[in-house]
Amino acid sequence: MRHMMRIPLFVAVAVLFIWQASCQTDASKALALPAGQADDGREAFVRLQCNRCHSTPDIAWIGVELEGDVHVKITAASKPASREELITSITNPSYKISKRHILAMTTKDWESRMLPYAEVMTVQELCDIIAYLDEIWSTPK
Repeated sequence: MRHMMRIPLFVAVAVLFIWQASCQTDASKALALPAGQADDGREAFVRLQCNRCHSTPDIAWIGVELEGDVHVKITAASKPASREELITSITNPSYKISKRHILAMTTKDWESRMLPYAEVMTVQELCDIIAYLDEIWSTPK
């Protein structure tokens, strides 16, 4: 079992964004994160209960419709516009909510019902989940 220091994810992501901005002169370069492992990402997806609201081709949705849980299918066709948008969606889900899910996925105060995973996830878990999702999105549609 790997032991790692748990740094709040939002701090780590903020540091990465600041570091990237200070080191690059070409704004077209994407944010660079440590490499992730898709198999570890699949495990983290289940362990963090992402499948309470999301399903993937190989992980079933475990939400309860009668309790108001939303079911968002992650497929090869559902890839976000950019890596930064994906990271923001996971770490600060209230920042931008998909128009097609806005009514089902928000509270009466228009905040996302999704837990801001920046508070509970490590940077490595984020990178692993991104690697897992990249594997899904690289599958032919």
